[in-house]
Amino acid sequence: MSCFARLRAAGWVLVALIAAGCSTESAGRDTASATQAGRAERPIDVRGRSACSLLDADQLRVASMEPTTAVDKSNSLATACLWKSRDGVEAVYLVVSVNSPMERVYQALEAAGPPQNLDLRGHRAAREGTDKTSGCTVYVELAENQIASAEVSSRSVSPGPRAACEIAQGVLESLIDSLSSHS
Repeated sequence: MSCFARLRAAGWVLVALIAAGCSTESAGRDTASATQAGRAERPIDVRGRSACSLLDADQLRVASMEPTTAVDKSNSLATACLWKSRDGVEAVYLVVSVNSPMERVYQALEAAGPPQNLDLRGHRAAREGTDKTSGCTVYVELAENQIASAEVSSRSVSPGPRAACEIAQGVLESLIDSLSSHS
């Protein structure tokens, strides 16, 4: 399976977990109360928006992606878009779901080990992956039951000058900045 096929499959695995629903209990820990403090200061409503329309050409170029490579990967569960770098070595996969509580993301991530919790521009977020890997996914709660994830993957043998997690986080910060200025 190609790197990009694995990238798309991993993104849809989380969407499927979220859509199917997970238990509200976590092993010895109340996920909802533990993550409540990070609620979005200024919720951003993305209902009815296509993932491919959420980032402009300048934002994509900052992430080293070629704007003309956008491929709509949306389905009935979420809107999604895939962009590739000019040389085709790296890809960004943006998924937006408007019917998924962030607690389900935390539960899915915790099943594989504790996620790194983040705050992106006043929005609670979680990261899957490390700075030393060629793939990373960052999830952010935009509003109640509205989540965006940016998954970055590289076919490069060694991580480039910007790690995958740095790019994924930057994509979501750009998304929040542009959507906040339009709301």
